[in-house]
Amino acid sequence: CTRSEDVSSAQQLVRLPVAAAALLGYMRHCLLAREWYSESAASKTAALVYTRLAVLVARAQPELVPTVVDLLARALAALGSQRSDVSGAMCSALVTIMCDAAADTSQGGAVSSGSGDGGAPGAGAQVPAAQLVMRVLGQWAGDADPSLVRPMVFTVLKCCAPPYTPPFASWLLGIMTRGSVMRRGRDSHKGSRNAELLREFAGECRRLAAAAGLAAAGGSGLVLGPREQALLQELSADR
Repeated sequence: CTRSEDVSSAQQLVRLPVAAAALLGYMRHCLLAREWYSESAASKTAALVYTRLAVLVARAQPELVPTVVDLLARALAALGSQRSDVSGAMCSALVTIMCDAAADTSQGGAVSSGSGDGGAPGAGAQVPAAQLVMRVLGQWAGDADPSLVRPMVFTVLKCCAPPYTPPFASWLLGIMTRGSVMRRGRDSHKGSRNAELLREFAGECRRLAAAAGLAAAGGSGLVLGPREQALLQELSADR
């Protein structure tokens, strides 16, 4: 699924609900087997192709988005710390699905400030796609090595432009303040596009925090604790 004709064929295939569901079922047998990733170099190529196919399925069959997200979440768990390039591709796929959902109000986007409140749904509720991905990536980031989480943070920042909802900003800021996710190696990004993205994010968080004072008047905002404030100060200072 690398050549344009291959992508075109795959897009036509996944437009058929039965074919899309069958494809996900086949992919599950491979992607959820931890030993599969260490079998051969071919498994890496296959994993990257399957990841791209998963995004095509999610875009063609919105009702299968929860199944796709679950598949990628379980695949990340099975992969563990093996093959950072594959885990990075899976995270990128999840971020793409999240951003697609946020751009589509019918999918309950929780990233853009114009797409709902982004709050956590109650038990048993149908979880909007963007929130579902946020939950999955948040859980994964809590257990993954910081060296794997850091690229995911930048993928999110590149894909999701402000203005943000307070829940989304709080979610991403929570990931960034865990352990050493945004501490080790951050200096290497000074003067780069990544540093620019971090400063932009810090500025947006400060804007949302300022809006918190309007909550009593019916507004909403982002509440920052000492750790969050300290990190935002560091991110703003990076040049």
